[in-house]
Amino acid sequence: MRLLLGKPVAEKILDDVKKKIAESGVTPGLAVILVGNDKPSQAYVFIKEKKAAEIGIHFEKFVLPKEVSESDIVELIRKLNNRQEIHGIIVQMPLPLGIDADKVVATINPNKDADGFHADTIGKFLGGDKERIPVFPMAIMEMVKASGISLHGKSAVVVANSHRFGDLMKKPLFDEGTLVDVIFCDELESQSHRGALVNAQIMITACGRGGLIRRNMVPKAALIIDGGIIEISNKIFGDVDLESFEGTDTAISPVPGGVGPVTVACLLRRVTELAFDK
Repeated sequence: MRLLLGKPVAEKILDDVKKKIAESGVTPGLAVILVGNDKPSQAYVFIKEKKAAEIGIHFEKFVLPKEVSESDIVELIRKLNNRQEIHGIIVQMPLPLGIDADKVVATINPNKDADGFHADTIGKFLGGDKERIPVFPMAIMEMVKASGISLHGKSAVVVANSHRFGDLMKKPLFDEGTLVDVIFCDELESQSHRGALVNAQIMITACGRGGLIRRNMVPKAALIIDGGIIEISNKIFGDVDLESFEGTDTAISPVPGGVGPVTVACLLRRVTELAFDK
């Protein structure tokens, strides 16, 4: 088993972004809205803030109580939409129960949609605009590229937690000449998907279920990008049961330390691109 670490991939992206910011004389601005006291969310925002400062991005954090109303979040986003020095806006997920995440994200000006969750962004990407790829699938594709494994002509499986993620991940893989099957997390054990799994040479997974993917499921897999994350007893795990892949030639991105750092780097690169587009 070969571990495909995200840190060197992320550092390369961030070094390039830092250089472009310094040469441009433009200071990109990122606003992050954090609702509630979810510890993993707090940790993710802290990392984003730290990395933004390191490369010269202006960062503003808005921490709101979990009891905040949906209308108050919407009003804050509208104010940020009108601020010229803020080029990118993200709302850290998950949001507390009772708040419509789609409605909140829809309030973000599409030209300031840093994560790529806005329906307008997704529609343009699925319609063929490769530059509009949302940040999470972008990070996964950066990890695939870093593996050095060619996608063209390969059989791939995307294990998805939603139709949206399945569509967003299938598109860039298909564009690289990959034959792609999408399987939903709850259907992984179904016999109808046995053939696709057994023959898969590439796997992308994002379910958030520890140890879900085992070696016997994907005996031919040369590459697995694990985008799942779950906290169990104060420890972070991904979807892949790494122990079951010991002694194999499979390249696997670990959790933590895999897709996560690259997602942050891709987010900050997107904010910079939005600033340069102004």
